Amino acid sequence: MEHTSEEAQEEKRPSLRDEFNSHITTLAASILPFIQSIPPLALWGGLMTVPLITYFAIMLTSPNQFFEALIQLFFEHFLIELVVAIIGFIILIYSIIFMRFNKKECLIKTGPYSLVRHPQYLGVILFITTISCRSYWILTHTFGIGWLQSEGTVVLWLFTLVAYIVLAKIEESHLMNKFGEDYNDYRRSVGFIIPYTSTDNKWIEIFISILIPVVIFIALLTSANLLFTIW
Repeated sequence: MEHTSEEAQEEKRPSLRDEFNSHITTLAASILPFIQSIPPLALWGGLMTVPLITYFAIMLTSPNQFFEALIQLFFEHFLIELVVAIIGFIILIYSIIFMRFNKKECLIKTGPYSLVRHPQYLGVILFITTISCRSYWILTHTFGIGWLQSEGTVVLWLFTLVAYIVLAKIEESHLMNKFGEDYNDYRRSVGFIIPYTSTDNKWIEIFISILIPVVIFIALLTSANLLFTIW
């Protein structure tokens, strides 16, 4: 009887395979919620930086013109462009910090997100617009010609602008699936990338999001030419 009892206990004892499967199941159960949070956190954060990294990588292939543009932007007399660049940088940093400290399961509608649905993209667009404008001005007013010429600078800027608009629309599709009618109401009342331009027509949103930066680019370039003529 004693021998039979020991055999019964061994039969009840889980095998190494069962223990391994149990540990894997437990580990998967604990990791799965984290994996599910990766797309809106790490993965999406990485995708957001791709257009900006690409922009700087291409601009830096002609470092003389690029660094000259930065030096003139921050240390020369182009005050209007400097103000726009600083505003864009502040919007970018502030919106990232605000999201970091207010990110919950609910939809963020306060702070910079009460003025525009994608303030990070607005900040990036304003900043790269000033850099592109400076680079374009340098390439058309100096004898130095870099790897990226003036037309290429404009094309790169437009490509980056469109890339962020596409990313914003992809993000909105995810948010619509997650928050449903709550996000739909938010979308109707708050502008897409440009503040105070909310509309139900997505194509009008996209058109405005391209038009306003183009107007800013032309205005900055015109002001730089006028100041150059005066000086």
